[in-house]
Amino acid sequence: MKKLLIISPGFPPLNSVDSHRVRMFLRHAGELNWKVTVLKINPNDMPNAYRDDVLLETIPSRVCQVNVPMSKSWLFTLCRINNPMFRSFFGFYKKGKEIIKGERIDLVFISTTYFHSFFLGWLWNMFFKIPYVLDFQDPWRSDFYWSRPRSERPRFFLLNYLIDAILEKLVVRKSSGIIAVSQKYLDDLSSRYNINKIPKLELVFGACKADFDLVETFDQKSGGDKLTANNAKSIVYIGRGGYDMQPIFEVLFGAVSDLISTNALENDDLHVYLIGTSYAIAGTGKKTLHPIAEKMGIGSYVTEITDRISYVETLSLLLKADVLFVPGSADQAYSASKIFPYILSQRPLLTLFSSKSNVNEILKTSTTARNIIFDNFDDLNTKKRPELLDALTELLKYPEKFGIVDWASFQKYSDRSLSIRLADFFDSIV
Repeated sequence: MKKLLIISPGFPPLNSVDSHRVRMFLRHAGELNWKVTVLKINPNDMPNAYRDDVLLETIPSRVCQVNVPMSKSWLFTLCRINNPMFRSFFGFYKKGKEIIKGERIDLVFISTTYFHSFFLGWLWNMFFKIPYVLDFQDPWRSDFYWSRPRSERPRFFLLNYLIDAILEKLVVRKSSGIIAVSQKYLDDLSSRYNINKIPKLELVFGACKADFDLVETFDQKSGGDKLTANNAKSIVYIGRGGYDMQPIFEVLFGAVSDLISTNALENDDLHVYLIGTSYAIAGTGKKTLHPIAEKMGIGSYVTEITDRISYVETLSLLLKADVLFVPGSADQAYSASKIFPYILSQRPLLTLFSSKSNVNEILKTSTTARNIIFDNFDDLNTKKRPELLDALTELLKYPEKFGIVDWASFQKYSDRSLSIRLADFFDSIV
């Protein structure tokens, strides 16, 4: 049996979305001839808001998990460095070195959106000649904010951009394989660094139907429900906000405004929930979407909750919503890997994606949803608002027509099918 070391800082009981590919692969790794050790941040060093203990029920007992403590050095505090991966980087390197030498690891797989951890693969390869595979769930070096006003750019944008550009080039060129949720990400890396000879695989996250079995346990322990507008039809979005998402929500709010003003729902109340829109510490997030609703005069119909929520609470809310909204972003290659739990919830689904997104084919073959496709992001509000209004009206009035899953077509996106493809990719490298 081949031995695999996985770097997944946000692994359960932490509830980081970027750990789900790893979590689903572990269900099947043994039968696919891979013995796995997972290196993760010590969950006791993280705030409780980042924990989702019920996820531990989905991890096979045979999986070896090694916790890495976060450094409490006064230097990090003095420099205001709170990034968990920065604080635990040297711990990861040391623990990984011990495991690689002691267990005779065949391959390292780094699957996280803490992209600076990719540099661990480069270091271990340089000192121990161990091959490593990188998992790009999002772009690392992003050029998006160059086109935005300085007021909308993150703090230290230029410094972070330069560091990311240097490290990305270094680790990508030395990698033994690259996985990405979008072919566009792979194409960009290939053209940027001339790495055509490095094996690559486009692989979406997939979904596990068994995860929904956790919802009943969660609901029994939960103290409340975020869908608080009693008797109102709910449109629910769960995901990040941000300036790049504002054009999408401007067209959604426009359609909602039209829906209210025309009384298309025949006096039924309506409320839009935007949940988990900020990555900031609980209670400190800045609302970036609700101000648009206020400007359009429908602020009272929209609730934005910036605090992030756990994966299982997300599944619970999916099942309770009247309509689920899943948009793309200004990045036309954006692949919403979270689309699979939305499909599995079998709830009425409204989506809005670029014609270049791979999500369109997934929706077309897997479920009955209202998927609105756009070509030009700038013309969204003028050309797609009427179509969005029609879709919302139909989804809210005739919910029984939607959320019907074609299980035969969906099978190729199951956790088992995608785990087999991932294992085959690993096999081809070692």
